[in-house]
Amino acid sequence: MENKDITPKKKCPYCGEEIQPDAVKCKHCGEWLTKEAPSASPQTDSQPFTDSNQPTPNSDTPSPHKRGMKARLFWIILIALVAISAIALAPSEGQHRERIEKAAIACIEKKISNSLGGVGGSALSSISSIAFNVELVQQKIRERLEQENRIEVENRVFWSQGRIYNQLHPYGKMVSFGCFGFVFPSIEWEDIALLTQAEREDISMFLNPPAAQAEQPQANLSTAQTHGGTTGIRQLYHGVIEGDIDGKNRIDTLRCEFDLFFEDRVNEEGKLIVNGTYKYPRYGGRAITLSGTYDPNTDLLVLVEYYKSGKPNCTMRVQRTSYGFDGMFIRKNGQTLSLTMTQ
Repeated sequence: MENKDITPKKKCPYCGEEIQPDAVKCKHCGEWLTKEAPSASPQTDSQPFTDSNQPTPNSDTPSPHKRGMKARLFWIILIALVAISAIALAPSEGQHRERIEKAAIACIEKKISNSLGGVGGSALSSISSIAFNVELVQQKIRERLEQENRIEVENRVFWSQGRIYNQLHPYGKMVSFGCFGFVFPSIEWEDIALLTQAEREDISMFLNPPAAQAEQPQANLSTAQTHGGTTGIRQLYHGVIEGDIDGKNRIDTLRCEFDLFFEDRVNEEGKLIVNGTYKYPRYGGRAITLSGTYDPNTDLLVLVEYYKSGKPNCTMRVQRTSYGFDGMFIRKNGQTLSLTMTQ
């Protein structure tokens, strides 16, 4: 006798087909018959294992390389901003001149005030301070500063400097420094020239009149020596060449130092033979050979400059004065400059 399954069936609420009474999923339509579907199957061996205790890398944290790049970029931008600001705010020539003039006037005022204070006490010192506050007095000082001093401003891209040129500093001296819109003057009383060449000569003659100089023994100014087996007198002079030295249509001065030897022997014209050297401190102080004559009857000294090859170059024609010599410095191209030589 054939056994038949008499287990009661139930119908799927979704498709109506008969299914087992304890079925949790319909075999016909595949719908779940329970309220919650079973959880996903456990993790298989093919899936990678991750340790929950191990920290995971944070994608927001920059790497050391990125941090270094950001730091370098920051400094590059900062340096560029500073450089651009320095160029844009570099002081102008007018700013340098104004600050140097104010500092020079202050130096002159302080010098005169101290000098008068030492002579007449605080009363004269106070009077000088009041006088310097008068605009007319300051204007006269500015005019004299412009006459005897030349200010040149040299721009150095990120900063600038002011240099003063005068008979005290013929090759210039830095007296101001400027950057970021500010000018810092460093001029002192010793840097300022206020007297013209003629005024200095007048003062020199007043302090040392010709009669007094004539009474002084010549040995005070020169000494008898032997030079290359020849006897004579060696004399040292400070020279000042003045004129359009650089060819820029402006008056400039150039200092030089002379070392001359007046020999006891004369040439066929009866003139004393003179040899020696001179040098320009402005250009390194290299000694340049000189040779010429001195006429004791006319007090005319003629010197010729020679190259190392023996070729002549410039000529100097100067007349003896109470303070030394005064005359002309003649270049090879014919240009004439003034030359003053003082002992």
